[in-house]
Amino acid sequence: MHLIQRWVWTGLCVFGVSVAQAGLFDKMLSGDQSVVSLEEQTDYAAAFTKVFQQPGALAPALRRPDSPLRKVHIASFELIFPTELAASSSGHMGAQNVAYTYFLRNTTPQKMKEIADLALADFSEAVRARGYEVLPPGALVNTSFKEHIDAAANVQQRERGALSKMFGNKETEADNVAVVVQATGTGVFPSQQIMSTGPFGKLAAETGAMVVGVRMRVVFSEIADVGGIAFSAVEAKPRNVVGKGTEIHIHAPDGNFWQMPLYRAVGLPHGIVKEAVRMEVTGGERAQAIATVGASALLGFFGGSGSGGLAGAVGGVNSQDAAQALGESPKFEVTAQEDYVSNVTGDLKLATRMMVEALPH
Repeated sequence: MHLIQRWVWTGLCVFGVSVAQAGLFDKMLSGDQSVVSLEEQTDYAAAFTKVFQQPGALAPALRRPDSPLRKVHIASFELIFPTELAASSSGHMGAQNVAYTYFLRNTTPQKMKEIADLALADFSEAVRARGYEVLPPGALVNTSFKEHIDAAANVQQRERGALSKMFGNKETEADNVAVVVQATGTGVFPSQQIMSTGPFGKLAAETGAMVVGVRMRVVFSEIADVGGIAFSAVEAKPRNVVGKGTEIHIHAPDGNFWQMPLYRAVGLPHGIVKEAVRMEVTGGERAQAIATVGASALLGFFGGSGSGGLAGAVGGVNSQDAAQALGESPKFEVTAQEDYVSNVTGDLKLATRMMVEALPH
């Protein structure tokens, strides 16, 4: 083997080992981020620990509620439905970023509200089965939480920028647009929870009961960054998912409180369709992409991308603009079927069985 070849081979081996070690170290710190699937026969207590335990070797143990109280107010039961979902792979070892957008079609805020009401009924039933008395929603009308219940009368549509708490994996998926609904009789999930002095804490002190707040982000597709060294790729599977942005808050009258965010997405058995359908590129979109690709390539050729020449021209072109210029759209549609409400509600029943594990036996 020539000396230069030996240097190259040694360099590649060292590079490969370094990348592997870096990946192993990152995984040790960040923990397992894979989706946890729920089925009828799932051990819900074990699943709860997997998804609500902060991942990573240095993370503290999950702090669980330990109050002896057996009266519960479900003060907020809020569902977030992304209707425009951005998915991206951020580029690996210099590879171009890839980005796609998925649109949920053929559903309405009213159907989402119906899902929220049915999911609350399932959650309440699971709480009772655990030995708790669920106090009626009407009991909250004459409390400090009334303003949050009144605010829940209007279904909200939020766009990116107002969704900072509702992102999933920051590098892989984000909600561009989402519909936010509350189950009937419950209030808006408070945006600020400051220890025991927030709305849930005040309500617990007023009523002498445990106060539970649930926020679930219900996603219509499982998004995964499947890129590797020197290439970027995104995989989207139409599947009902309870995603990051989900959280459970429990407050006791004595000032103790437990805030439990979801750290790993929960995959549910069904999807609302079998596959996402790529949208057509309009003439205007294609013309704009061609112009953008041409300008980017020119800028890259003359050094605007940092390299110059032919390599710079190639590097200066965004992969999605290039695809769109060739008539391949980065946009997909997921069209809900007529059984959308029963499909999603049936899956969320499994999620509520898991989430009730937040309450002590």
